[in-house]
Amino acid sequence: MQNLTSNFNIIQEIERVPCENEVNEVENNKRVKVKATTTQAFRQAPLTNYISRPLSTQDIPHFRQLFFNMVVSNGLPFSFTENPETCELFRFCIPAVNLPSAKALSGSVLKATSKNLVNSIIITAQNDLNGVTAAFDSWSNIRSEHLFGVVFITSEGKSLTWGAKDISSERSKTSNVISYIKDIMEQAHQHQINIKCFVSDSAGEYAAAR
Repeated sequence: MQNLTSNFNIIQEIERVPCENEVNEVENNKRVKVKATTTQAFRQAPLTNYISRPLSTQDIPHFRQLFFNMVVSNGLPFSFTENPETCELFRFCIPAVNLPSAKALSGSVLKATSKNLVNSIIITAQNDLNGVTAAFDSWSNIRSEHLFGVVFITSEGKSLTWGAKDISSERSKTSNVISYIKDIMEQAHQHQINIKCFVSDSAGEYAAAR
């Protein structure tokens, strides 16, 4: 009798052990549930909800700088930013972004851009250990203003616009040119820029100054 009871218990234990097919089916059901849950989570928070967002305080100056660069590089007027078609396009593509006004572009953005450009030129010239070449010349613009301009050329051949000065009220004399060169040397010394030589055209006052 005891042997029959033991055999009966063993048979029950064997029946309770799941077969390989049952185990696989359970695992597949788990994967399907996990996949369904993940898909549902993505549907609840689609990625497109985060494409357009208001700019942060740190992003606004950078966006204005990029927009300013785009306007200038394409030769567009500052009024481009207030053009109805321009505004409509940006509202459609990036509704959370406000374009800077023409007044802002010609004011605060232009000043900030100029300051950043000057700093970039100074740093590039300072980092040229071989020294830069100072090339200067004078010309008249469309307003008949006589200008004296200076360009720094690095040892790698990169041109850096250093500046221009209105000399319409001054006579083009050798003494004036020497004074301009001294000003350039003083500015370069203040910014720790090494000028290795000066280059100009063959005008008499420039040749005498050299």
